[in-house]
Amino acid sequence: MDLGLKPPPPPTPNAAEKTFPLRTEAAIAASVKGLQASVDLALDELKSWSAPIPFVVRYPSSYSPEVLHENILEFLLPKYIYQKIYLSVKYNHTQLQFCGDGNQGWRELLSDLSSSALQNSGLHLLSNGGSKDRRVIKCGHSRKYQCLKTIPAESSYRVESLHADRNNSRGKNGKSMPRRTRTKRAEDNSSNCSFLINIKYDEFGFYIVGGRGQGCHNNHPRLLPTECRIPSRLMKLEEKSILRSIGVAKADDGVGRNVYFTRSGYVTPRSQVRYINGFRDDTESNPESNNSRQLLPGESSVDRLIQSLRNRGFAHCLLYHHKKPSAPVQKRKKVKGVKIASDGVVDSDFMLKDIVARTPSLNDELSHDVVNNIAAMTLPSLNDDLSHDVVDSDSMLNEIFDSEQMEVDAVSCNVTLEVTPLPMSEAADMQMFAQEHRNSLHVLDHQDLMIACAWTTPCEKRLFKMFSEVLHIDCTADTNIECRPLLTISGRDSCGSMFVVLRAFIPNERAWVFRWMFQTVMPRLLGPYLSRVKCIVTDGDSQETSQLDMAIENLFPNVCRVRCGWHIIDRGWKRVCPSSRAVRRGPNRRKFKLVRKLLKAWLYSWMKQDCETEQEYMISKALLIAYLGSPDFVAKFGDVVSEGITEFVRDNVEPHEANYCFHKRLHVRHFDTYTNCGHEGTNNGLKSSAAPVLPQHSLDRCALILNQNAAMKSITKRIDSAVTVSTQPLWSTLPTSNKLTSKGESIVATQWQLRHEYICEQVGDRCWHLLAKSTTTSPCDAADVLNLGDAIPRFSRVRRVEMLEGTNILLCSCMYFERTGIPCRHVMNVLDTICPGYNGISHHDVSVTWRSDFHKYAFSNDPSEQCLSKMYSELLFNDVRGPSIPDGVKVTNDIKNPSTLTIKPTIDTCQNYNAGTIKTALIQSGYYGRFDGDWEGGRTIFLLVVHSTPKRRPTCVVMTRIPSHFQQCWR
Repeated sequence: MDLGLKPPPPPTPNAAEKTFPLRTEAAIAASVKGLQASVDLALDELKSWSAPIPFVVRYPSSYSPEVLHENILEFLLPKYIYQKIYLSVKYNHTQLQFCGDGNQGWRELLSDLSSSALQNSGLHLLSNGGSKDRRVIKCGHSRKYQCLKTIPAESSYRVESLHADRNNSRGKNGKSMPRRTRTKRAEDNSSNCSFLINIKYDEFGFYIVGGRGQGCHNNHPRLLPTECRIPSRLMKLEEKSILRSIGVAKADDGVGRNVYFTRSGYVTPRSQVRYINGFRDDTESNPESNNSRQLLPGESSVDRLIQSLRNRGFAHCLLYHHKKPSAPVQKRKKVKGVKIASDGVVDSDFMLKDIVARTPSLNDELSHDVVNNIAAMTLPSLNDDLSHDVVDSDSMLNEIFDSEQMEVDAVSCNVTLEVTPLPMSEAADMQMFAQEHRNSLHVLDHQDLMIACAWTTPCEKRLFKMFSEVLHIDCTADTNIECRPLLTISGRDSCGSMFVVLRAFIPNERAWVFRWMFQTVMPRLLGPYLSRVKCIVTDGDSQETSQLDMAIENLFPNVCRVRCGWHIIDRGWKRVCPSSRAVRRGPNRRKFKLVRKLLKAWLYSWMKQDCETEQEYMISKALLIAYLGSPDFVAKFGDVVSEGITEFVRDNVEPHEANYCFHKRLHVRHFDTYTNCGHEGTNNGLKSSAAPVLPQHSLDRCALILNQNAAMKSITKRIDSAVTVSTQPLWSTLPTSNKLTSKGESIVATQWQLRHEYICEQVGDRCWHLLAKSTTTSPCDAADVLNLGDAIPRFSRVRRVEMLEGTNILLCSCMYFERTGIPCRHVMNVLDTICPGYNGISHHDVSVTWRSDFHKYAFSNDPSEQCLSKMYSELLFNDVRGPSIPDGVKVTNDIKNPSTLTIKPTIDTCQNYNAGTIKTALIQSGYYGRFDGDWEGGRTIFLLVVHSTPKRRPTCVVMTRIPSHFQQCWR
């Protein structure tokens, strides 16, 4: 550090060496004290300073031309005494008398002068009174701080710490204590700044009084322009308008701060952006603006939430607790659209009484921390025909359902809702929850307390009607200030994009809450199109899955529930399995990291089409157990790793095989979905997007942000679909290129290219067998831990394609069309073989959901598109069964006898393991005798035995759903 001292002169050769005495502690202390005094003196000197303010003036007379003077503070010197330095004529007002702050010209002059001072010199100027024709401009440090009458004691402030200081502001005590704040105002009159400019007005305009005032600052240091925060009053109207538009779009305040910094170079705090968003001129005309967050007296965030849903016309269902005085129990009556299952009740507090049609008014008293019994209140959608039915009870579980009446030509979609009494444990849990919250919130008996609220938007409901085959369900936290879990149900369109179907603020994740969601909310809000749902993917929450299984059994018998493979394998491995530290350091630990990836891929193969039958799944599982217990594996990685992973497979993976095995949903339209990762990403996007929901958001603001994002996403989808319909791809020449979405056309093109990889033989009048050309693979042993690429079993299957009885439709045993709605490569090979000059499938051979025009016209509200919308609605429930042979093509009987492509036993179809190794692994693992069929009987015999044997395992029931035409062909 350069302290301004001159370096000592260099010693001369003849100079005698000088010795310096050792410094004592007193000398060191005196030196430090002097240095501190010098620092204090320098700081005091910095508190007196002056900086130029450039501004446009007319000098020496009012008729002089306007020029930009580099420093108007120069006119405050004594030599300009009694002179008038006129400012620009643009500030002259048309009134005959100067009216001070009410004058538009004065406000513009003060704003421009303050902006010039801030941008060039870092000065904070303000107007501080005056007289009828005079105003005084002072520094921001010239005002005296007005102390509070009662100053909090030191112990009442929030606690601060060196680390994790945010935790001190949380909790009941942290939120109630005041913060340690600061002010730039002077403590007394002797320490304020004396900066002063006198501005007057006459018939020629505003002018500075020369020689009067103070151009120097004192008692505070100077700040650089980059170190100053620009006040809101100095922001340009254009910048404020942009910030308000960002606020209306429900974006986070940080987004507005970043935009303002990019445009102006100034950093403004979030609180200032929030301040600007809180004051708008369009508050009355735009009830959805951020100013709606400011609650009126006696109004809660729930009131805002319900009002917003009603104003927008969103179908929603409200669960609230309504307590009534005890009354004689009356006999229940049937509700329109509701079937009472039984007359038995669990608790007299929850006994159902007369059905009363009641629509809640906007003046209902609702508490935002509402309690739980069951009360479902469904509010009307502007576009739906609704029946509002309320089931009243003593303690009161009110249910007002949204029963949407939808007319679908040639389709009968009836959803029957059975209101069944809750089990004793769930009813007691619900009753306790309600009473505890009523007592803690001091809620009166006549007040209704909100428990949960679920809603769906019209645009997202339209997407659900179009793509309702697969649903994802999960809860996410940290979305609102009340710490309520946000339950979201999402789907995926044919473009591969996720969309949210339904959202719900729920009080907790208990069984009775999920019962209300799955058996009341979903049937009422989603309507008859729930019958098109084929697969529901969930995580491992036992409360959620148990209630969903019950709802599937009662309401959705055709739904297959899938357990998320990522939660089972990845999260379960991290929680249970030994880490790489369990392996000794060296090459084996590095090798184990590769083996770990292999093992996870092996487990994931059970959830994909690598294992299409239960026999293939058992073979793969037996080989994995043998692989983990092999002497080579144990020698390299140890007994702890071997036993730990084996136990993980036995105890954490295998118990869920009914909900993750691919062969159980081989015939189900689920688009090969086996994880909930897409939905997890959707929930993560809610909290990390440009307009996220945050833990400090109230319920109404959180819902507004979610709805705004949903509206923007739906508009974007509509624009994309219109562009797709009006354009054509340049990368595909297939007949379907102008009719399908980009993703659908890409899949079709891939299947079309792979059709040449198969050998096709006709084995019957209407039947063909196909086998992949490249089926040779070097066999390996289950104990081979070095051959990582060939460890996962791969099977070579003979595909069987046949014509559906009485039609020209082709169906394949791989059931790819049943799962995805797109013809497979095997069918395309057969069509290319029997149809001369065949150049590809037609868009009529693909499911309607993959068509680009379906995105645009299906369920459209445009009157000019109603006819097309109805046709698509009918086609949706009467979709194609598969690709068909073109008209005019005759199928010749070119049967090869005997056929070289015969269906082999399952053990003989494994490409990379020999039959002896597989049998040994099956016997050691205990899987060989688990079936009534013969392992050497192959896939065909096994399926028939499972179908006809009364002692079949429950897990094989799904295989009995194979179409009859396949069962006849496999005999």
